[in-house]
Amino acid sequence: MKWLAALALCVPGCQAEMERRANSNTTGSPYLRRAMHSIVVLNDILYIEGGQIATYSDGEEENSYPSVGVNQTLSLSLSESWTNSSEIFDTIDHGDMRSVYEFSLWADSNSGNIYRWGGNTVFQIETSSDDETLWALVTDGSGGGTWSTSKPADSSVFNSIYQTVQGAAAYCGDLGFYLGGFGSNGSDPKIDISVNDVALPIPGLLTYNMSSRAWSNESAVPMNSPDGTFAKGEAICFDKFGPNRLLMVFGGDSPSRTSADDFKLNGFSNVTFYDPISKQWHWQSTRGEMPDEREYFCAVGAHGLNGTYEIFVYGGRGESADAIGDIHILSLPGFQWFKTNITAPARVFHDCALVGRSQMVVVGGLTMQFEWQEPDPWKQGLGILDLNALEWSDRYNVDSSDYTSPVIVLDWYENGGLDTVDWSTNDVRELFSSAYVGSTSSSSSATASSTSERSKSTPTGAIAGGVVGGVVFLCLVGIGAWVFRRKRKTVNNVKLQVSTDNKKEGVVGGQPAHELNNPETFELDSGMAPWQQPGHGRQELHSISVSGDGSSTTEQRPWQVESFSRHELHA
Repeated sequence: MKWLAALALCVPGCQAEMERRANSNTTGSPYLRRAMHSIVVLNDILYIEGGQIATYSDGEEENSYPSVGVNQTLSLSLSESWTNSSEIFDTIDHGDMRSVYEFSLWADSNSGNIYRWGGNTVFQIETSSDDETLWALVTDGSGGGTWSTSKPADSSVFNSIYQTVQGAAAYCGDLGFYLGGFGSNGSDPKIDISVNDVALPIPGLLTYNMSSRAWSNESAVPMNSPDGTFAKGEAICFDKFGPNRLLMVFGGDSPSRTSADDFKLNGFSNVTFYDPISKQWHWQSTRGEMPDEREYFCAVGAHGLNGTYEIFVYGGRGESADAIGDIHILSLPGFQWFKTNITAPARVFHDCALVGRSQMVVVGGLTMQFEWQEPDPWKQGLGILDLNALEWSDRYNVDSSDYTSPVIVLDWYENGGLDTVDWSTNDVRELFSSAYVGSTSSSSSATASSTSERSKSTPTGAIAGGVVGGVVFLCLVGIGAWVFRRKRKTVNNVKLQVSTDNKKEGVVGGQPAHELNNPETFELDSGMAPWQQPGHGRQELHSISVSGDGSSTTEQRPWQVESFSRHELHA
């Protein structure tokens, strides 16, 4: 840990020199490791922002620092195939934006902007008022762009919230979400806790509207009562279940309100999700071969052709400092876990994203915390998982096929697995139980997709066969019309009677018409703990010196325990 002491003692001149060094090329052959960064996909381009890279050269640290911050954003086109050994990156300079790590990104496809929120400064530098901002990358659509600050619509609301590290983030449409995390003056100048001390857990859920630039701050107590805290886990936003998009959070830690060192790992035996429109929290228990408790993993989701949604969980670490290399799949709407047999390099502090039609790209990571010297087995820190074949590759394939749920997942549904789900509430059952459409629909969807692809280039033999088949079809139509005219008078009364009955009973083709009712709103009781962890004593939050106005004027909700259960400090 000698480098931590060196960082703490680093004088401003040393800090400036190391920040200057961080501008060096991060894509060439000296690359060893990248970690604590964040990635996002926008308009067929992958962006890799921030974090740190290893500085080892011939097995030796440079200036006693095993890693430095990255002052460039990398971009990578997904409009053509590539391998991880190609010279494929473009770079975007940070300009006046400071390098940070363990932050989050949101992407807005409407504006073409990427937003950076939170993060710790590198080299243990304390933040100033200049760092108290949301940064926006205005992309040019070709892998370039410019970073600048983005002013909030309401500065009073913005000034009452705190930037943290290791929170869980996701985005849907023009909404960005950020849950929990830890704070110090290395992440936000309003927090009077040294960056070298144990950070303070910050509760609450932040929502940023990327169109209106409006911020909101909601309590997260229903998710983790009584503290409303969360860190080092994952959040995913998805649609097609109920009338609104849903934000799901899982894994990670539930820290106390007083210290980042006082925490308990969350299990995967249930998951919590939030409806940002109704502002209601829900939870549902899960079953199957679920992952062990862990933090610092990554997760991506993909919609199957049969109405399912699979979430792939990769890596992380549990009670020990060593990284984990397994991959698990959580399938919705069944809330069933499946463990894969995929052999994967153990990773922690990595990130992943869905790319193309059916591939997961994984960027960076370490084998254990602070282990920067071991070379990454993946060139340039890029690994590709084919979600259909469930195999690793060094190649991104722009022509990959549409995602199809794994056979083990399809078999579970076809064998009636969905009928055995023990729903937490009727509201959750209404949201999810009708989503699965079965193998018949899956087959027709796959056929439609294949037909669309084939129509781009139709073989000559297929054209000739189509002409012959068309002639035969016309002959059959003529014969059928003659028979129909002879029998029309006989069947006409019966036909009219069937049509009338169908209309009255609200059925189509003899099958009952189905319509999803609006789900009843459901609020978790303040005494319910969705993580299903044993109760343990919580310390009261000590008085903390906070510079600036740390109070919140947002509306208090019925299930809010105290006003500071939102994303704020309690002075």
